[in-house]
Amino acid sequence: MAEWQPFRTAPRDGTIVELRSDDEGPFEMYWDPSAVNPLVGMEPGLWVLRGGGMTWCDRAPRGAPTEWRRPSARTYISKNVYYGKRVMTDADKAEHRKRLKRARFKLPPPPAGGDR
Repeated sequence: MAEWQPFRTAPRDGTIVELRSDDEGPFEMYWDPSAVNPLVGMEPGLWVLRGGGMTWCDRAPRGAPTEWRRPSARTYISKNVYYGKRVMTDADKAEHRKRLKRARFKLPPPPAGGDR
């Protein structure tokens, strides 16, 4: 198994790596420059758990990853990011971001009778 290295040197090219902080991990994750999570802001670029389902923001002042290493079997992913068993294309990710924005800023329904 590879030695832990400072987080700032982690590859951001889709390579799956193990990340950990002082009190979290390790988790097998990869960098997705277009991933967003409304819980940490709408700025794209997050570490995503292999298989999807969890993200880790390295811009957070506390709790950001501190170390990384390569897993025992070196694995790469393609430009299309895997979410579970389905490959999510760039168009799918764009639609997903639109839905997140609409859900986050959903307007109340218009009043009954069409009065505004």
